[in-house]
Amino acid sequence: MRLAECTSYEWACILISDEVTGWLAWVSSIVGFIAFAITLYQIFQIRSSTMKAEAALEKVTTHVDGTNLAYISSQLDSVKDYVRSNRHEAAGAVFSPMIRTIRLHGAARAMTEEETAELNRAIDRANTQISWAISSDPKYKQNLTIRYVEALLAIVTAWESDLVSKNRKEIRDENP
Repeated sequence: MRLAECTSYEWACILISDEVTGWLAWVSSIVGFIAFAITLYQIFQIRSSTMKAEAALEKVTTHVDGTNLAYISSQLDSVKDYVRSNRHEAAGAVFSPMIRTIRLHGAARAMTEEETAELNRAIDRANTQISWAISSDPKYKQNLTIRYVEALLAIVTAWESDLVSKNRKEIRDENP
């Protein structure tokens, strides 16, 4: 129906006329296209925000891992000092809770079975020697205990070194 055919100003007649319907179709198409463009823009913004959040999370994770590894290193140094000063109960009290933490850090890394076995051997050897020292077992050897703790410290120090080099690479990539 054409607008000219409407004899009176009936709203129904005017709204369903071809001219008004055509204009409404064009306007709604344009509004729909604008809404689609806004939706695409928001999707890209979400993707960008997600990537920024992932990068920030990686930085925080690296920082926390570095802090934890530095703490473990200092605690292993304390264990060595306790063993040297024949304070075996203190060495055991510091070393026992660290066993799980070190194993968790080892599990979080991409280690081969051989590296995992080496880590577990180092932990078990040091733990056994400290246990023997606490119980005054004649098998206890102070030099061996220190050597086993130092072997464990070398593994943790290597992890710290890997983390620092990874962090430096990320900083270089961010600031070309």
